[in-house]
Amino acid sequence: MKEWVIALFLILLFPITSFSTTEEFIEVRASENSISFFPAEGSFPFLITRLYLDNKGKRNFNLLPGSISLKDIEEGSHLLKLEVLDKEKEVHTSLYEINIKNNKMASFQLLVLQGNRLIPITRDKKGERLLLGLIKQEKDSSSLISLSQKFLVLFPESDSSEGVLFNLANIYEEREEYPKAFFFYKKFIKDYPESEKLGRARLRIGKILFGYGKYDEARDVYEKTLAFFPAEEESAKGLFQLASGYEIGEDYEKASAAYETYLLNYLEDSDYPLGIYRLANTYTTLGKILQGKIVIIKEEEIEEKEEEETTKTSETEEKPKEKKPQLSPEEKEKKAQVYYIQAYRLYEAFLLLYSNHRLCFDSQLELAILCQELNRYQESLNYLSSLERKNENKETIPKILYYQGLAKQSINEYKE
Repeated sequence: MKEWVIALFLILLFPITSFSTTEEFIEVRASENSISFFPAEGSFPFLITRLYLDNKGKRNFNLLPGSISLKDIEEGSHLLKLEVLDKEKEVHTSLYEINIKNNKMASFQLLVLQGNRLIPITRDKKGERLLLGLIKQEKDSSSLISLSQKFLVLFPESDSSEGVLFNLANIYEEREEYPKAFFFYKKFIKDYPESEKLGRARLRIGKILFGYGKYDEARDVYEKTLAFFPAEEESAKGLFQLASGYEIGEDYEKASAAYETYLLNYLEDSDYPLGIYRLANTYTTLGKILQGKIVIIKEEEIEEKEEEETTKTSETEEKPKEKKPQLSPEEKEKKAQVYYIQAYRLYEAFLLLYSNHRLCFDSQLELAILCQELNRYQESLNYLSSLERKNENKETIPKILYYQGLAKQSINEYKE
């Protein structure tokens, strides 16, 4: 591992002790002849590090050069301050106390701020219990992050490190610092592959990827995670986002299957009404695709056509790949009507169960339009007239009037 070393050349043979400096970024080591700092294992990327020395604990810090002779340091107690600028442009600070007597290093220890006091932390069971106790008592998220990161570097083999690391990632997620949350969830998965929280960590990674618009990566994470952790507490949200990812990627068959699974298994989830609405939309889209009203060209189809052309021009006599059986126009129309009926029932259920939901207006409008696909023109006209009277969304009035006109025209044609 490449070192970033600022050496304070010391005389005494001092046993090596390692401390966290600025949270997750650096590990400080005091050895027999120097004080050095390194990127801690699994550390979040940092940009700049600076080490300062005060004047006998008076908080008058001066920036240290690349190396400094022991002769230049007065005897007594001093504070070392290490500042790190991380990749997210956030500055972090850690304090250490050094005590020099008779030109020798007498002591070196990490200091943790608790209220107005600086508490020394030793790298033993006593220090572990003390730091863990401070973590459990701390309410401020910034202080909790600092304490947690120090704990993870000081006591990586502790039985408590698993929970501290997961909670650290969770804190970053709650603070919407998603790159760091993503980093520490990944570290958690790597360090604790047998953890009971493994499924939850993977789902959180999928959620972060989804939030950044990396839908393909998010879908891959969700698919693999839900296959092995179907009963995880956050599986409902994961499955819903998996379905949404398929829908965004225009893979409506997989989207409908995922939404169906979600609706069958998570009736109490807060997104359940939205799941009904989205599945109805997906069924409607599938019906229109079958009728040729929506055309979606998938990458696989383009690749198949390119392979066909290559096969035709090739001199080799390879058997062409078997194509998927194509539905006849009558079969497509019949299947489209089945999708429309399923969507119709879902929209009706939505309006019945969630009459005060924010999507109630949209659901009724979609249902009115869908009725025309099912040749239920009078029913469509009734829904549209009701929406016109509500006048909740003026932007949709032209659309409502347009479909009203279509419904009236179809009714008149039927009478004639």
